[in-house]
Amino acid sequence: MRSNRITTLTTITLLAVAGTAPFLMPDGIIAQAQGSPNTFPLKGVLRDFRRTNTNFNVVPSGGNGHYAGNVMEDLSSSGRPLYEGDGFKVASQWQDNEAHPIAPHMYIDPDNALSTKVRVSTVPSAPKMGVVDTYDSTMGAYGGANIGPAPEYEVGAMPDVIVPAALSNMPNQGDLNYSGVTTITSDIHCNKLNASGMLEIDGQISILCEGPMMLETHTIIIMKPGSNLKVYLMNGGASWNHTMIGDPAKPGRVKIFSMSDAMFMIHNHAEVYAHITCPNASMELSNHGTLFGRFVGKAIAYRNHGNFHFDMAGAVAEICGVPAADVKGTQGVNSNGGLVSAARFADWYQDVPGTNLSMPFTVTLLKNGSGVWEFTSNAFFPLDNKLFGNQGQSHNFYFTYAATCEFTHHACTDTFFQFEGADDTWLFIDGKLVMDRGGVIPATAQYVDIDRLELNDGEVYQLHFFYAQRNASVSQFKLKTNLDLIENDNPMQFSMGAD
Repeated sequence: MRSNRITTLTTITLLAVAGTAPFLMPDGIIAQAQGSPNTFPLKGVLRDFRRTNTNFNVVPSGGNGHYAGNVMEDLSSSGRPLYEGDGFKVASQWQDNEAHPIAPHMYIDPDNALSTKVRVSTVPSAPKMGVVDTYDSTMGAYGGANIGPAPEYEVGAMPDVIVPAALSNMPNQGDLNYSGVTTITSDIHCNKLNASGMLEIDGQISILCEGPMMLETHTIIIMKPGSNLKVYLMNGGASWNHTMIGDPAKPGRVKIFSMSDAMFMIHNHAEVYAHITCPNASMELSNHGTLFGRFVGKAIAYRNHGNFHFDMAGAVAEICGVPAADVKGTQGVNSNGGLVSAARFADWYQDVPGTNLSMPFTVTLLKNGSGVWEFTSNAFFPLDNKLFGNQGQSHNFYFTYAATCEFTHHACTDTFFQFEGADDTWLFIDGKLVMDRGGVIPATAQYVDIDRLELNDGEVYQLHFFYAQRNASVSQFKLKTNLDLIENDNPMQFSMGAD
């Protein structure tokens, strides 16, 4: 199980974007100056609304609380959330493997296989000699009672496979030759890889071969506990014979992506326990060559006792090698959560003369002793006596905050984004909704495990954060993340243009 990532929150303060000097907040705490390696400026825009605005100051029809499903899951072309409606009140939270509360649409049903079919471009002919059937690796080894009928085939488009930038940008080590017992403990970028004897995989290993990966007769690739292997073959298929590759108990620990249009061949008594993807080519199983696992590719050619034992367990979603074990929440009443309409919701995150007033603003994140960026305020009133002013109240309530930045993704390093506060909060990463906290909801947290988003290791992605404060009592703002953040120099850009 992955490590617990809950840490103690530390109260920190705000820094206006206009200046770089320390800024004294009402509670007397002085924020650090921008530019420090221990601070990060999350630049954005505050928009103030009048307390009499009946399109913003609205009690949800189901009463105050957490609502979900009322904004679309795709960000608009102008970089704003879009109203969808037809949502619901959250009666109990959906949770991930580690009991973190998550958005309902991010739930992964551990009992629902992602696919029970072999995806191909052309359905293959049944083998004249050889065995094609199914089994479930979670039930033990293939054989005996653990044998099912032949798998079904599904004709569909091939997936896009992108080599992680961090891997392709590594220095190319040229041709590599391994013999005897060799332990692989770090990623590899090479031209050709030739191996004989035994390769031990120790860690979360990726191998990029610009040319073929040649395994001599009787070569064995074994997996040390907790290890996983991804192999990207760019310009050559494979011709593996009399080899044994992977973990018989868990084929999904090895994933092979053959990117060329050359045939991928498993033959001559080779045993391969893996998930294989050939988006541009077919696979040949022949001469007692056997694949235990899963395949996605153009087609399969079964020749002379070629065997395919499709692993039904391989369809269960895994997060960095850990099977999903989410807990399903429960829906309450249907309601739009106080979002009146698409037209009125569009006013929340763009300048509308006569409806709102705006100003740039920076939330300054501070890095704690665990390397986590955080900002915590139980009295988040950045617009006191500004824009429309307090309007006869103790604070200036009724405002929105929208911010954007970028981050570099580092796969399987327990990266996360967490928010708790009042009120509505939506987070989009790579244009997709990943946090859904609608409604007037004090003290409700939600968590995003970034590895669930299936982002490419080493790639840069954009983050859009949207917040609204729309009640005349509590205004909390508690944000935590350990993302590798990149500052946005133009925080206004996402609020321009029409949807």
